[in-house]
Amino acid sequence: EGCQRGRTCLVNGRCDNGEKPKENAAPLRGGGTLTIVMRNAPLVAYHALSGALDASSGLASISASLGATAVASLVRVVFQGEDVSAFELAVPSAAAGEVLAE
Repeated sequence: EGCQRGRTCLVNGRCDNGEKPKENAAPLRGGGTLTIVMRNAPLVAYHALSGALDASSGLASISASLGATAVASLVRVVFQGEDVSAFELAVPSAAAGEVLAE
């Protein structure tokens, strides 16, 4: 599965091949996009067109970790609301048995 072209990876809840994304699953290797939906996430400043964190966010960062190892890094903020926010993170490619950390 790959991302749609444009502002967000998913369009109408579908990947670029027209299929629904996997739920409650994340790639362990081979790369991919991980969409995280959070309730009550702190608001961060971001560019509306690209979704990238704005420099005015200061030291804000968004990543996914397993223990002390970062496994995915922010690609873009999909949306933010009062109660819920969504973020797209990139999972890097890795060979079997290899762990890549940032």
